[in-house]
Amino acid sequence: MWVGGKLMARLQQLERLNHEVGMLVIDEPVSADHFPTTESVPDHIRSMQRLLVYAGREGLPVWLVELSPSGPVARPRERTMVRLRAMLPRNTPRVAKQRFNAFEGTDLLARIHNAMVLSYLVVMGHEVNCCVKQTAIGGSYKPSSPFVEGATGNGFKVLTCDDILSINSKQSAFTG
Repeated sequence: MWVGGKLMARLQQLERLNHEVGMLVIDEPVSADHFPTTESVPDHIRSMQRLLVYAGREGLPVWLVELSPSGPVARPRERTMVRLRAMLPRNTPRVAKQRFNAFEGTDLLARIHNAMVLSYLVVMGHEVNCCVKQTAIGGSYKPSSPFVEGATGNGFKVLTCDDILSINSKQSAFTG
């Protein structure tokens, strides 16, 4: 599968217009590395790999967002899969989060602004129905917790497509 044609075309258009675009890779777990053959690698992983190669070639800033092993929602010792780590641009910074929303309790927003990314973020990753969704549009750890703005609430336009997202449940990513 090829990374969504509209997404790639939009990225190229934004680059021509000199817009800075950043990419967030969120919680793609090591357990996804356990595919016996190259052919058994899920399409979304292949698409993410292609997009990360593109980011490296074009010099787009990428942030790797992973659950901290000490956080309340973390799974112990879970890190991003080797296949994706190999595709990350050199010196990709890692952001350790302790909640679903990568902006909550981290310096991610400051890092993005320091890289002069002011308008657009490509969001890709795992657990679309919680971590990716909350990072993109905001949310809270528990219903009783305060709402924390995501990328859209922090002024970014979020770009994504089904080709670079995965989900473990049948729940729709952005409808509930």
